[in-house]
Amino acid sequence: MIHAILLMAETLQLDVIAEGVENKEHIESLTKLGCTIMQGYFYSKPMENKEVDKWIQSNELVPLN
Repeated sequence: MIHAILLMAETLQLDVIAEGVENKEHIESLTKLGCTIMQGYFYSKPMENKEVDKWIQSNELVPLN
């Protein structure tokens, strides 16, 4: 199902954001399917706008590759 969505989005020249990414296995699976934009608890729990800048400065972002 995910693969079909990604192929359809590619054909339509749309970006896809995978939500609900909770562990490295999710990242690996999505990356293999061609998804490059992800969000979820693996990266951070929801936070207030004012907390985002502080979080970005204090955390190393996880590369997709």
